[in-house]
Amino acid sequence: MGPALTHVSMKYGDSGWKHVTAEEAEALFPKQSVPAGTRQFICECCGQYVSFTKDGINVRHFKHSRGEEDKTCEERVARNAECEIVQYNTYDFPLRLALDDTDFNLSIGIPQCAIKTKDIKVIVQGKREGGHDYTIKNEAASGLVWLDLNKDIANSYKIKTESRYPNWPEIIAGINPAGTFFDSYGGRRLHEGDEVYAEHDYYMLRKGFEYGRPSMNTNEVLKIDLNGDIWRVYKVRVRSITYDTTAFFLPFSLNLVKDPIDMKVLWPPVVNVDETYYHDSNEVYIAHNCPDKKISLQMLPKFTDEKSDGSCSFFKAKTKEFQQMAATFQNNNMRECGYHLMLWKHGFAKKRIDADVVISDTEGNVIEESSIKKLPKNRTLLVSVCYDGQIIVRQDSQTKEVISIKNGEQQEIHVNYNCEIIVTQGCDAVRTIIVDAQEKAKNIPLLSRKPARVNYLYGKVAANSFMTEKEKAAMRKSIYAGEFPAKFLRSVKYFGA
Repeated sequence: MGPALTHVSMKYGDSGWKHVTAEEAEALFPKQSVPAGTRQFICECCGQYVSFTKDGINVRHFKHSRGEEDKTCEERVARNAECEIVQYNTYDFPLRLALDDTDFNLSIGIPQCAIKTKDIKVIVQGKREGGHDYTIKNEAASGLVWLDLNKDIANSYKIKTESRYPNWPEIIAGINPAGTFFDSYGGRRLHEGDEVYAEHDYYMLRKGFEYGRPSMNTNEVLKIDLNGDIWRVYKVRVRSITYDTTAFFLPFSLNLVKDPIDMKVLWPPVVNVDETYYHDSNEVYIAHNCPDKKISLQMLPKFTDEKSDGSCSFFKAKTKEFQQMAATFQNNNMRECGYHLMLWKHGFAKKRIDADVVISDTEGNVIEESSIKKLPKNRTLLVSVCYDGQIIVRQDSQTKEVISIKNGEQQEIHVNYNCEIIVTQGCDAVRTIIVDAQEKAKNIPLLSRKPARVNYLYGKVAANSFMTEKEKAAMRKSIYAGEFPAKFLRSVKYFGA
């Protein structure tokens, strides 16, 4: 009997190929064999179809057929020596590819929160003789400190420090000359077992040519000669999921799927800094979109063997006070499914900053208070914002006007007694100011409550003033009668009549 295969994927309708074990295949095909010609199972290492043996004397297993043209499958001879070393019980130090029009460079990210002492001296040993020396300062911040490797391409990178720091990895997976993939969003290296999907750009760094496959775009964006070796960067984009596009990714231990696993933190509130989600809670609730129930989640580094199953649409998991990888597993937990979130119980990385809204008077005096007791000069306030939004003007608890305002614009708002200005952005009210000034009469002698005679000029004031509608109605009624109370006379005089 030939060697049994363990790296096999199965076709699942339109959703792509997923890893499958012999036990799972036997449950689906309890008696009959499945020939390679049915194109049901595919070898993840070489991209060729494989068969599943029938029930009999031997334990059921996957195997290559004798008629294959390509006899060089890794599992027929030896597992690829370039396979990455995964250290799940350590911090994630990502490898990043940065590109411009003429050059590229690599860097390794170290979480700032992993730095516990004042200064840390770090040596990253790649191919360059002597390695790369760094001194990282403890800035009590969040996010990542990126250590520049320039173009030091190595199969792996060793991390050396003066002291042993808990949960620091000793080795970081590097570049496979046959091809290493990076996500175009953020430039991070993809790990073995990660999922890729159509209509998304990935960068592939490799030595030599890559011709791609039908139904996918493979465009060379950069070519550099490094010590006589030609390295190329390709932008890869799958247009549709086919056998050819699926087989293209399998030798790199990447799984092309129609609906990639996605996870979102439901609770607690988090702050995303460099794709690490900071929180301050002893447990987290994580939503997932996996359609089947053979999925579980484990927090790595792990503290117990307890896993959360995905029988409902979310996970609940306990957390500890440092970085953890919330990783999904499926297929009886035999293989990491390739999607993970980086969580860190470290308090929030930053506090929410209110959107920039500046309110001032016509003389340029900025008003920071939430209420003012005096009407501004010319009864005018100036409102400027850094983001698109709206200005709601309320008078006597009634909405008087809604004004749209764009980024960088400044709006003049005329205000009156008992006026409220609310600046909104989206669904949020980001700034509110209340004009809580009381009506005052300056240099006006106190008049009796007896009616006072008026002329038609007061009618113009009533029509154009910023008085309330109730006051205006009273004025019009009194003017029609030829007289109105002295208290209204004081108000009108204050308005400039």
